[in-house]
Amino acid sequence: VFRQLVDVISEVDSQMAQLEIVTGASDARLNKYADTASKVANETAGGIADIVESTTTYARLGYSLDESTELSRLTAMLQNVGNIDVGSAQSAITAIVKAFNVGSDELESVMDKLVQVGNNYPISVSELAEGMNNAGSMLSSAGNSLEESFALLTSANATVQNISKSSTALRTIAARLRKMKTELDDLGEAYTDADYDAIVQALTGHNVSLKDSNGELRNTYDILQDIAHIWDGLSSMEQAGLAEKIAGTRQQN
Repeated sequence: VFRQLVDVISEVDSQMAQLEIVTGASDARLNKYADTASKVANETAGGIADIVESTTTYARLGYSLDESTELSRLTAMLQNVGNIDVGSAQSAITAIVKAFNVGSDELESVMDKLVQVGNNYPISVSELAEGMNNAGSMLSSAGNSLEESFALLTSANATVQNISKSSTALRTIAARLRKMKTELDDLGEAYTDADYDAIVQALTGHNVSLKDSNGELRNTYDILQDIAHIWDGLSSMEQAGLAEKIAGTRQQN
């Protein structure tokens, strides 16, 4: 027990040293933080070393010590409630905060939604976190709200049952509908102006528009919802053709 205690103390001390380097905080400020980290660990049933490590990670991303402390508390909560490791929790929170410009004061509400979806739909908190980390930025860029992004990822995963594939597919679809060639290049997806023209022509033929009445591009959620309304009325050949145009050969499933 004493050997384990020494190891824990050594690890916490090492993490505190890293936090001091990253934040440049005074000894007095770090002592105050250490008390807070201990309380957070008790509240969330987490390890103090993990709390300090999370705080350091967020501080490196440019957050203040107070903001980083709050984010580390929420990370520990998500790790505990979602039964995921600290790295996955950090990645999910960072992706959501950065992509959707979520403030630390709003993040607890976001986590409630993550857990609610994970508990009630065919996707785990861990899978939803991974999906947001992979596709959250793209879905946000394509005009989808956080809630719409959760819905798209959950629906896709319910069918495919592979969050890596389904989130990559949504990135591809969102990028193709918006003609975002840089994103498609990153995905290794060949895409030309002719491909985009084919999408516009196919959707227009089924009374689905890529733009709203003000001429602005519509988001992925609304476009796919419109397609869903007419999908069952299409022949199998029409469905296959439309799916390939929108998603490309590799993602049409």
